Parts: sequence; structure tokens; C-alpha cells
Amino acid sequence: MMCRLITYLSILLFLILLPFRDFSQIVIVDSVCQKIEHFEWLVDSSGTQPTLAIANQSGYFKPSTSSIITLGSTSAALWIKLNITNRSRFTNWYLQIKQPPVFHEIGWYERRGNEIIVLSEFLGDQPDQRRIIQSDKLLLPINLKSEGQSEYYLKLTSNNILRSKLQLVTLETVYEQNSIIDWANGIAWGVLLAFGIYNLFVFYKTKEFPYLYYLFYILAWGINLIFYNGYLTYLFPSLAFISNAGIIIPIAALLSLIFTASFLKLKQNNYILYNGIKVLVVVSCLPITITLLNGGHYAFFCIQYLMYFFFSYLMICGFVCLRNGYKPAIYYILGIGSFIIGNSVQNLMDLQLLPENIVTQTGMYWGAVSEAIILSYALAFRLNYYRGEQEFIQQHLISEKKKFLMALIDEQEKEKKRIAMELHDSIGQKLVLIKNKCWQLQNKDNDNSLKHFTESTANIITQVRDLTYQLRPYQLELIGITQSLKSLVETSFPCNTVCFTRLDNIDSMLQPVEEMNIYRLLQLICELLNKATITGDVSITLKNTTHTISIELITNSGMLNIYPEEITERIELMNGSLTIHQKQHTVITILLYPGR
Repeated sequence: MMCRLITYLSILLFLILLPFRDFSQIVIVDSVCQKIEHFEWLVDSSGTQPTLAIANQSGYFKPSTSSIITLGSTSAALWIKLNITNRSRFTNWYLQIKQPPVFHEIGWYERRGNEIIVLSEFLGDQPDQRRIIQSDKLLLPINLKSEGQSEYYLKLTSNNILRSKLQLVTLETVYEQNSIIDWANGIAWGVLLAFGIYNLFVFYKTKEFPYLYYLFYILAWGINLIFYNGYLTYLFPSLAFISNAGIIIPIAALLSLIFTASFLKLKQNNYILYNGIKVLVVVSCLPITITLLNGGHYAFFCIQYLMYFFFSYLMICGFVCLRNGYKPAIYYILGIGSFIIGNSVQNLMDLQLLPENIVTQTGMYWGAVSEAIILSYALAFRLNYYRGEQEFIQQHLISEKKKFLMALIDEQEKEKKRIAMELHDSIGQKLVLIKNKCWQLQNKDNDNSLKHFTESTANIITQVRDLTYQLRPYQLELIGITQSLKSLVETSFPCNTVCFTRLDNIDSMLQPVEEMNIYRLLQLICELLNKATITGDVSITLKNTTHTISIELITNSGMLNIYPEEITERIELMNGSLTIHQKQHTVITILLYPGR
């Protein structure tokens, strides 16, 4: 009972004394790093009050309820009052603002009696040699002797989110902490740079502009990472003129819109969204204009709200294109989505809507790196996707061409068959009647004058019969394709010795249409050779291997530089090839793959 009473009295005493606690009192002990959990702070809404006037308003300073103060995007100045007592053996202490130094104006003052001494004043977003420690981190010297005590004032303004988190550190601690942070930064920027160089080489080889747009896009967000982490003015002083979120983020947003329109082919996939990008390009110029008019905090205020509108629009573009059947859009959605999640997580942490931990603190890092990896793969997938589409279209065109040629040749064969039947059944029969009538008159009257006429008629009948056979080779149905090809070569070269070095049987492996095609092909080649004046023997080889027919002719003909297009078309229908070697002999080799 007594223990419980003592506990209640202790709690009551703590609550009574809580309002009288000095929140600005900070005691440094023997530790290399000491977080500042409580302090007093004041907001100067005008941002222009003199330091002494602020210091004399001690009663207006409010105790902090958290180790982090967040004012959001504002033109006001944040004043922080710190009463520091050094009870450690170290004297080289520094005040470190842990959040990235994206502050505009920074003032560090010390009260000595009734005076306020300026320890350091500079612009955080400009390269300035008056900074005591040249580093990407914001370090302000304390210089308190052991058992010393002093009162300090810190003034901060920002063109971005005004947010502060303080700790007391030694230089050794800063270097130890920075080794891990710099290692993480190096990995993130190394990945972005590596993918940037990779896409530059791919653009050089392919001349595909999405690779170039993506290069500028990731470099812009990489510069934003450098800026946000305090490296921009430290590593690249000449780029200090863009050391402002009101310039860097809109430029990165413009490049993201250009990349999106090119990668997703919005002009072809959705013209309404493509016109919407034109409007967003104009909107992106608004924060830049405000920044150039010295309204940096207003520009960042616009960015904070426009950012989610931009993100939503980019995701809508991805989903609409994916719905339209554009497959690379899935990787675009994943890449942009990871970037959006990472930046949103860190932004919500800055607004104290999410807790501060390793995931929220590195949101911009893992969002940017995962986006770079996924979108680089998306570009490679896009290239293969279009190559596949082109191959499919090419194969489709070849298939349609073959169908057209097949239909054309089929119509030609039908027409040749009709003409052959008319020659045989009509003209041929009439010529036979004329010949027979002449022969009868010649025998009846013993008139030798009709003998020449009868012989001429017989020659015409023979020529008509040969023409009929050429138009419609009926022997294909009677003796088969193998013997028909042999007969064709023998009749084509009546004045030459024809030698068959090999003659394989191919009757059983061809369809009727394919047999006719091979016959016509060899017929055209024989006609071509006859026109080239053949001397000597003609050697022919017909080989039948697995799924392949090889025809080889060796002659002593003249040069064969040009051959009819019909030969090429018929070879294409059989998925074959034709080669002609002309040295001592003319060697014509035909490889055919029927049934493919």
C-alpha cells in the first residue's frame, strides 16, 4: 500500500513540475554522438526579424514535443534555442542537422551577456567558403570548453520542406556515420550512372530515341538525389544555380513526360493522353517560373501537390496502354510504380505522417534504383517486342505472298489446261480432219501437189501436240514425276547427250501441286539453258534425301546472269534455293523442301 502511494505521488510531482522544465537545457556527456530530444523553438512568420529581437523573446519560445520539427513548405524562419553544457572531456563538438541540407538561409549565433555573436551565416543552397566545415552535411561548431555553458540560437529557412533534426557529434562520429551513408549513395548513383551509360550505348547502336530520353530522365532524378542529400553544391559548385527543388524536380518531370510519350507510344495508343501530356508540360513550367521570381517555397508548395497528380497521370497512361494490348506497359507500370512508392514514402516521412526508419529514410534511393533496373529491362523488352512484331509481320507477309503466288500459279495452270484442251479438242481435231481429207484426195486423184500440203499439216499437228504437252503435261498422271522429269530433260536437249548420273524416285513424297511446281521449274530452267546455247553433254542429278530434293544440272552453256522471276517465285513456294556457279562449266543447283 505504501509503495503504491509513493508511486502516485511521484507521478503527480512530475506532472506538476513538467511545465517548469527547461527544454532548451542540453548536457553533453562523454559520448561521441548525442541526439537532441528536446529544445525550444519559435516561428518568425516574416522571416526578417533581427537576431537580437528574437533572442529577447525568450518567453515566446515553445518547448518541442518531438525531436523533429516540421513546418512544411513555408517562407517563415524557424528559430531554435539551445542551452548547452559541456560535461565531457571533448571540446570539438559540432551541431549537425541530420536532415539533408536543402536549407536556404542558415544562421548560427551565441549569446554572450547582452550581445548576440554571429558564429556563422551563409546560404545553404549556394557554395560559400564561409562554411566552417566543407562537407555535404550541415555542421556548426560549438567550441565549448569542458564544464562550459552557453546559449545558442539557430535560424533556418528553406525553399523546400522546412524540417530539422539535430544531434551533437564529433568529427570522428561524422566520418564513421558517413562511411555507411556514402557507401549507400555510391551504390545508388553508381547504378543510375551505369544504366545511363548502358542506355547511351544502346541508343548509339539502335537509334531508338526512348533510350536517349530515358538517359536524360534518370540523370535528372540522379541530380535530384545529389541535391536532396547535400552533394550538389559541394561536389559541383558550378551547378549551384539549379540547387533548388523548384527547378530540378520540374525538369525531371518534363523529361519523364517525354520518356513516357515515347516509350508508351501514346500518339498511336491513345491520342487523348498524348494531348494531355502537352498540357502537363506547360504545368511543369509553372514551378520553374515561380522559382525564377524568387518564390522558391511557393514553387515547392506547388510541386508537393502536383507531384501526386503527375504520378497518377503516368500510371493511368501505363494502364491504358496495357489495356490496349501494349505489353511493355506492364514493366513501365512496375518501374514508375516503385519510383512513386519510394518518393511518396519519403515525402510522407518528411511530413511526419510516417515514422522515421531505414525504409522511409531511404525511400528515394530504393525507389530510384528499382525504377532504373525495371525500366532498363522494360526498354530491352520493348525492343524485343517490336522485333518480334516485325518478324511476325514479315512471316505473315511471306505467308500471304506464298498464298497469293500459289493462287496465281493455280490460275495459270487452269488457264494452260483450258488452252491445252481447246488446242487438243478443237484445233487439233480440225487439223487432223484437214490432214485426212488431203490424204484422201491425194490417194484418190494421184495428185502429188497435195503431198506437201499434207506433210505441212502433219507438222502443224505435231507442233500443236507438243505445245499441248507443254501447257498440260499429262505424263505426270501417267508415268509419275520422276520419269516425267527425265523425259522433259531428254526432249529439251535433242541435240545434246543427256547423262543421268543419279535419278532417285520422288513419286511418293510430293503432292500433285508440288509435282507440277517442280516440273514447271525444271521446264523454265531448260528453256533458259537452250537460249544460252549449250555445247557438249548435259549432266543431271536428282537426289532424294530426308525431306529434301536436290536437282543439279551441269552444262557448257553461256553466262546466265538473268533468269525469269517465275523461277524465283516457284522456288520460294517450295522453301528452296537456287545457286548458279559459272567457271569451266555452268552448275545449277536447286534445293527444294516440299511440305514445309
